[in-house]
Amino acid sequence: MRPIPDYMHDAVGYYVYRLVDPRDNKTFYVGKGRGNRLFQHVGEALTSEGRATLKIDRIRDIREHGLDVTHFIHRHGLTEKEAFEVEAALIDAYGLARDALSELTNVVGGRHGYHGVMSVDDVIARHTLDEATFEVPVLVLKAKQAVRAANYR
Repeated sequence: MRPIPDYMHDAVGYYVYRLVDPRDNKTFYVGKGRGNRLFQHVGEALTSEGRATLKIDRIRDIREHGLDVTHFIHRHGLTEKEAFEVEAALIDAYGLARDALSELTNVVGGRHGYHGVMSVDDVIARHTLDEATFEVPVLVLKAKQAVRAANYR
């Protein structure tokens, strides 16, 4: 496990990575980071302070079998926003730990889950505007700057 040299951090930028169990070559964690973030999970698992989670327990089990976690950088040279989008898409593709068939130990979907996996009907419903009806007089003001409804969910 060779760290990314400090002088390369800016060139590599933000990236999305996968942690893979070498025993079955299955991805068990997807994350985004910068610098050497992808190696911090193993470091956490090797300390007594590393709290027990599905991810940490899996890393410890791999290490107890005398093996090392395999690290893959899936995409690099990204902006932080792009990295969040790629991370969310990969987590959607691999599934979360709460999904019965998932191999991932991620317990939270990507940060931009608002645009995540859903049926076509759900996408249409999410973006369909219902006609507003009011039973009392209403004053409507138009703001200069658009405000996304997602900010208020």
